[in-house]
Amino acid sequence: VPSRPMTRFFSPWELKILVPLICEALHRLGVPVPTVPAVSAGDMSAMVRVITRDSRMCTLQGKIVVECVAEGIFEIEFLKVKGDPLEWRRFFKKVAVLCKDAIYRPDV
Repeated sequence: VPSRPMTRFFSPWELKILVPLICEALHRLGVPVPTVPAVSAGDMSAMVRVITRDSRMCTLQGKIVVECVAEGIFEIEFLKVKGDPLEWRRFFKKVAVLCKDAIYRPDV
């Protein structure tokens, strides 16, 4: 079992561009985002709360945490609070596909 959740990715994009991109992906999936977190130039982290329903109409609840882990590299981690773990991973995959341009891939 991995010590860290597998519902995370890294991005070289700036925080002020990354957070609106994630919120737009959530909007495209029909997930309500009550307020887009305000990000200023010196911020090193942000958080977006997620409350939605999965394909079986059961509640999925969690948060998306964006943190700076190195100079110019941000970690985007999806933390489940309530809901089916498999459906949470499917939700992560849908958001990751919509944010694919921002995902850091070392082999490319």
